[in-house]
Amino acid sequence: MSARRVLRWSATIAAAVLLPTVGVVCLGYTQLSGNISHEKVKDRLGTARPPKYNKALNILLIGSDTRAGENARFGHTAGARSDTIILLHISPHRDGATAISFPRDLMVNAPACTTATGAAVPPALEMINATFSAGGAACTWKTIESVTGIHIDHFMQVDFTGFKRMIDALGGVEVCLPKAVDDPKSHLELAAGRHTVTGNTALAYVRTRYALGDGSDLGRIRRQQLFMAAMVRKATSTGLITNPVRLYRFLNAATKSLTTDDDLGLGTLRTIAGSVRGMSTGKVGFLTVPNHYWEVDPNRVVLTQPQAAQLFAAISKDTHAPAANLSHSASPAHRSTGPALATIPVRVVNGSGHTGLARQVTARLRNLGFSRAVVSTPPAAASHTTIRTTMAGQAAARVLAGVLTRTPALAREVGTGSTLTLVLGEDWTASPGPQGIRLRDAVPTSGDFIRSSTLSSGVTANTDACHA
Repeated sequence: MSARRVLRWSATIAAAVLLPTVGVVCLGYTQLSGNISHEKVKDRLGTARPPKYNKALNILLIGSDTRAGENARFGHTAGARSDTIILLHISPHRDGATAISFPRDLMVNAPACTTATGAAVPPALEMINATFSAGGAACTWKTIESVTGIHIDHFMQVDFTGFKRMIDALGGVEVCLPKAVDDPKSHLELAAGRHTVTGNTALAYVRTRYALGDGSDLGRIRRQQLFMAAMVRKATSTGLITNPVRLYRFLNAATKSLTTDDDLGLGTLRTIAGSVRGMSTGKVGFLTVPNHYWEVDPNRVVLTQPQAAQLFAAISKDTHAPAANLSHSASPAHRSTGPALATIPVRVVNGSGHTGLARQVTARLRNLGFSRAVVSTPPAAASHTTIRTTMAGQAAARVLAGVLTRTPALAREVGTGSTLTLVLGEDWTASPGPQGIRLRDAVPTSGDFIRSSTLSSGVTANTDACHA
């Protein structure tokens, strides 16, 4: 994975949350202003924008993987994409802030927009991060307003060149690993337990994906939210605020990675700083939009309703949203007497003769918690739905069988691997029936495993990663 992941969680929160929280009215304020770039975007948003109900500040945070300028050292990929989209909501009374993450592969109906040169971008059903590639910050801004109904006041766009020096300026950030990691892809080598990571190790931590958790991007989002929370906690609990030299080093790194709309100048940042300087870390929260895997393509996600609409309405009007709805994810938490659902690899083979069925079933399995389920090709005709497994996978096969409406045929395979193969036969049906077989609507609450929750809790700057 490229270094752009750094941007996703660290430069964004450094430039947008830590900057006002630590107080940008420090020595050298004017000198820092020369680091910030500006872009004119509001004349490209159109007139049919959501209403603004109060004095809350909603700031769109965009992470760009541009290789321009200093970023050329991270590679030579053409153009720029946005793998980070966060909506930062600062309450009207400046006594709380919430950072809402939008997964990069969230499918949305993007409205028509225009590029900075005036070229027309037609409406499309596409991944949300494609809006930035197509038309820049203005198209992403317009899309978020269209999808959420939330009035956005400003945007901040950051890149990743300053990441390592920002972490070093903070004096490192604490992370917690549930197990020892030696990941050749991200070059992360750490023992289990607590660590204070700096520069290169911090970079490796935010890059790693498959070495920790279930290997999904949603799992990494939560882990990186914990990293952001630790950054906020470190900045507000150490001498950074009162040490002019350390503070200047940090802000110099953060502002060098910052582009804003032309209405968000240092005066506005000073206003934000003065109003939120006393905000407690417990009032800074991180959430992910309610989402689930898309049945058309299980490698994409879509918004979960009505939870998403409830969250957006609460943010728009700054009202209280039900806590259970704030952090719905496609990776439910499970307790199990057998293997945990998220650890079971499942290949889904379509033998039913119905086009697209393997994709639909794979998406359903992921939504139930089998986050390692994948579509397997080519399809193979089968009369009966069957789970194929080796001796090593027998316990996992019982768990998978438990989410089906009736016990499928079981076929023993030779080998030592634990990957299951679910072959969808002609007896697979979308409707209940005595003869047909299908997935249950929910994981059973008895038997080999117990579904403890369909919702993962949100993260605040007080959240301890070792206890999360």
